[in-house]
Amino acid sequence: ADSPIIFAGDHRGTEEAIAASGMSHTILRNSWYMENLAMSLPSAIASGKWYTATGQGKLANTARDDQARAAAAVLASGTSENKTYTLTGPEALTTEETAKIASEALGKPIEVVHVTPEQLAGGMKAAGVPDMFIPLMVSFDVNTAQGRMEMVTDDVKTLSGAAPQSLRDWFKVNKAMFWA
Repeated sequence: ADSPIIFAGDHRGTEEAIAASGMSHTILRNSWYMENLAMSLPSAIASGKWYTATGQGKLANTARDDQARAAAAVLASGTSENKTYTLTGPEALTTEETAKIASEALGKPIEVVHVTPEQLAGGMKAAGVPDMFIPLMVSFDVNTAQGRMEMVTDDVKTLSGAAPQSLRDWFKVNKAMFWA
């Protein structure tokens, strides 16, 4: 209810409307996608520096295909249990831990540089990020810094029967996307 992510209120409102409708439902809350790293890491790989306002907050990234298997299992089950699942990866990592895994997988050193949300916004503006996207992107880091993304659940495995990929394993399969 009090998430700093700009669109969180929309998601909350949708969940409330579904619950109030009286329909049977299953709600899936997806953690941050590992694939989102394909947007944030290229500049860090190029410069060797990853600017972040996440502090020591942790993030339990999950792969889209793991989330898709969980969603498909829910759809195929015909369940009417009115339940909410949070789909996460198997571990919550700091930006430093994520950078270390990425550095090892990609063979490029990445130094994490902690900045304030205001400094991150200023750097994005200087890099040419459109003004309309900057508050949203900064809100992601603020949310993580506040510890709101560190939850790890077994929901992917519970629903799909398969454990979610670790970030290290995901990089082994997907590192080519960083050299396209």
